[in-house]
Amino acid sequence: MKFSPAFAAVAAGLFPLALTGPLKSQDNGTMVYDFSKIKPSPELNWTPCYENYTCSLLEVPLDYEDPSVGTTNVAWIKWSSQNASAEDVLVNPGGPGGSGVEFIFRAFANLETKLGSQFNFVGFDPRGVNNSGPSMSCFPGSPVGRKILDAEAFTPVDDSTEYTLRKSYERSGMWGEWCSGVHAVNGTAKYANTVAVANDMRHYIELRAKSIGQPPEEAKLWFYGISYGTVLGATYAALFPDRIARMMLDGVVDTEDYYNTGWKSFLWDTDAAAKTFYANCFEAGAENCKFHGNSTSPKEIEERYLAIYDTLKKSPQAVADPALGIQPVVVTAEDLSSAFFTSAYDAVKNWPVLAEVFTELEKGNYSMLAMATQRASLVVPTAYDLQDTRTLTSCIDANGRFNVSNFDDYKEHIDFMIKQSFYGGPLFGAIVGSPCYALDIYPPESQIFHGVQPGTKTSTPILWIGSTLDAATAIRGARKMSSLFTGSEVLEVNVTRHGTMSITSPCEDEYTRAYFASTSLPPPGTVCEVEDIPFITYTLPEGPARLAKRDAL
Repeated sequence: MKFSPAFAAVAAGLFPLALTGPLKSQDNGTMVYDFSKIKPSPELNWTPCYENYTCSLLEVPLDYEDPSVGTTNVAWIKWSSQNASAEDVLVNPGGPGGSGVEFIFRAFANLETKLGSQFNFVGFDPRGVNNSGPSMSCFPGSPVGRKILDAEAFTPVDDSTEYTLRKSYERSGMWGEWCSGVHAVNGTAKYANTVAVANDMRHYIELRAKSIGQPPEEAKLWFYGISYGTVLGATYAALFPDRIARMMLDGVVDTEDYYNTGWKSFLWDTDAAAKTFYANCFEAGAENCKFHGNSTSPKEIEERYLAIYDTLKKSPQAVADPALGIQPVVVTAEDLSSAFFTSAYDAVKNWPVLAEVFTELEKGNYSMLAMATQRASLVVPTAYDLQDTRTLTSCIDANGRFNVSNFDDYKEHIDFMIKQSFYGGPLFGAIVGSPCYALDIYPPESQIFHGVQPGTKTSTPILWIGSTLDAATAIRGARKMSSLFTGSEVLEVNVTRHGTMSITSPCEDEYTRAYFASTSLPPPGTVCEVEDIPFITYTLPEGPARLAKRDAL
């Protein structure tokens, strides 16, 4: 059968921004296309790179309070404005583990729309991410081994019996035990934590100030953080409240919950976000939503989905067709739930894809769901893998706060996650928090975060942005974080999405550009509408999926 090209995104388990940038002229004499070709330096030495950017590999102390433990290198990339006096705006796309280098490489056009064209946009790979050290690979030199362990350890939790739940518990434990025993990780990974990265950002602005003849101690940060980037921003703001010029945080994480690693507040609105699929599909009609099927109500569409889920819950299905370009795999109800949850990160882009998946499942064809599972991929991961970095960083940040010492504690935690969210609980329960219980790696004392003090006053008020329905970070998290920082404000955007980076909302863009231009904040209670409509703004193109390229999405 034929699959749409858009489904390649589902097969990768990712729904990234489809963004590219215009190319500048190439200088074959100095241009570099690999950070390994850049000489590390303790100063910001910029090298022309990737045709239209400049790059720097900055050598930083592993511990700013103990230089004797050595250094690591942090990769930076800059898209420069035509404005000679432009400020550098640092950006973080999320994670933990998201590559700011890759983000800038693709997303600068959206950044110009949201923030203004008068800025330089600087992305960086935080410690342990992609082009930056130290090593966070639990399988150095063995990507196949990592693929096998990660596919096992991060499989969505099946709580249907005590046996399957105990199996999930042991899976989480084996990941933590293995990673703790890998010398390349246990030696330096403890320095790849959020406090250290916040200090790297402070170090960057001081070096930049020095390079343009300004006092380093007076340098202030311009920052835009998304998802985990809001944790990074809030951490920086708590540590250096007087060193902020602008800080906009989008898709806001409850920072206290993140550091406790229970992630108990992340899924508050997940099910409400997911259920907009049914209403959106019904409103779009059979001509736009493939799963509509002439249903008479959103409830009927939901019941048809639940029938598919129940079928898989009772009887998982094997998919073994070499023509699909994937390895044989048994798909489960948990796989289906995870695909739904991941799709809810961006309803406008992903609902049409999801409708196609459900339509095929209802026919008894499980191939599209199989392609969406991590276990089915034939692609061997590269040297950098987001999953190890994401889980290691969050566990190290927790510093042992996730107190699950036995199976009963684990069961109680999973029960809470799944009761909170039918759609997101099984996956979140597997990939965050739970693997920390067996990990024996902790940050140095100087890099332990002790929380945000209520009433923290920053040199410039923070602008927090939250979607009305966010599957991963509920807007109440934005309101909680705003309440901790005096003078800050929340801008709500009426959309079902995790973060608002690529949506079309002139209202939001007006407020965000005004904030970066003059620090002006929207009035309290402001809600911006969007122009994007699920199943209408974005539809599936026809033609076969190009699955061979799914790892590059």
